[in-house]
Amino acid sequence: MNARIRTLLALLALLAPVASVSGQARAEVTVTLRGVVVDAVRGDPLPNAVVVLATENRGMLSDSLGRFTFANVPVGEQTLAVKQYGYEELDIELEVAEGQEGLQVELQPGPLALEGFTVLADRLETMNQRLENRRKAWGSTARLIDQERLTVSGAYSALELLQTTGAVSFASCNSSGPATSFQRVATRVSGDSCINRRGTVMSPRVFIDEVPIIGGLSFLSTFRPYELYRVEVFSGGAQIRAYTHWYMERMAGRPEALWPLEL
Repeated sequence: MNARIRTLLALLALLAPVASVSGQARAEVTVTLRGVVVDAVRGDPLPNAVVVLATENRGMLSDSLGRFTFANVPVGEQTLAVKQYGYEELDIELEVAEGQEGLQVELQPGPLALEGFTVLADRLETMNQRLENRRKAWGSTARLIDQERLTVSGAYSALELLQTTGAVSFASCNSSGPATSFQRVATRVSGDSCINRRGTVMSPRVFIDEVPIIGGLSFLSTFRPYELYRVEVFSGGAQIRAYTHWYMERMAGRPEALWPLEL
C-alpha cells in the first residue's frame, strides 16, 4: 500500500466519527405532545392552567377547553408541571415516545376550587382589574408583562426576560452609560444591578407581591418567568413590581386593596 492510499484511509477514518455524530443529530426524533387539564372531581376542563414542559423550559396556558399542545418534543424522559389556582399543583414524569397518546391531566381541587371555578375566576378578575386600574393611573410610562408572555418565555429568569424585552435599560452601577454584554454578565453574577434611566444610573425599587425587596434586580434572577403571574415596569424601570402565583391565588381567595404607587 503506497503512502498516498494510507493517507487517504487515515483521513476517512478521522471523518467517520464526525459523520456518525452528524447522522445522530439529524436522527433525533420529536413528537407533538397534546393534552387536556381537567378537574379531577367534576371532570370539567380547566382553562388558563399553567402547563410547563420543565425539561425543555417551555410553557403555555391551556385554552378555553383546557387543552395544551407542545410541538417538537424530544422523545425520552420529560417533566410536565401543571398549576391552576385553587387546585393542587402536579408534576408528571413522562416517558415520551413515538405515537404519543394525548394526556388527561387531572388536578385535585382545594378548598377554593370547591366553591366553584367561576367564583374563583371572578375573584381573580377583580384583583386583576385593581392592578390594571392602578397601573393605568400612573402618570408616567407603565409597562406590563402579562401571564401569557411570562409563561411562554424561553428566558432562564425573570431578570433575563426584562433584558431581552427591552423593558429596562441595564447599566453597571459603576458606569454612567448602558451596560456592555460583559457588564450584564457581571451584574447577574455579582448583583451589581442598576438601570440607566434618561442618562442617570440608579438602583431600581423592586417589589415582590407588594413587598419591597433588598437586593433589587438580583432577586428577580431567582425566578423563572413562568413562576410569576405578572410583572409591571414603571418609569423605565425606576420601580418594578412582580407578582407570584402564590400571591394571586391568595388574592383570588380574598381580594385586597392595593397601596398607592410612589417613586
